[in-house]
Amino acid sequence: MPPTQPAFALPRLYSLFFLVLEPISALVGAYFAHFHPSTYLTLTTPLSPSPSSLPLSTSIALTQLANLYLLFTINEALVLRSTSDLRVWRTLLFGLLVADVGHLWSVRDLGWGFYGKFWVS
Repeated sequence: MPPTQPAFALPRLYSLFFLVLEPISALVGAYFAHFHPSTYLTLTTPLSPSPSSLPLSTSIALTQLANLYLLFTINEALVLRSTSDLRVWRTLLFGLLVADVGHLWSVRDLGWGFYGKFWVS
């Protein structure tokens, strides 16, 4: 029988971040992208259209984005909780890192001043 790796113990700060804060923030993103698309767009760029003028294609794209946020929530909140396999953690977190870099890259033209302003104005 091959030797098994011992379960790793994640430091509390990382546990709090990856198992609580990240899933909650992804769920909030899903909520706003699907149920409040105009607010979501306004928080993304100040030149967003009004709620009544959102094209159907934009509404569909935001609902699909909300679904991806929901997938992130499930992966972080459930998959990571269900395993102590370090390889699973590394693989899943690498995928989330790639997604986060892509997210930051997509808003690069807005500038750090706008993107860093995470509160609702």
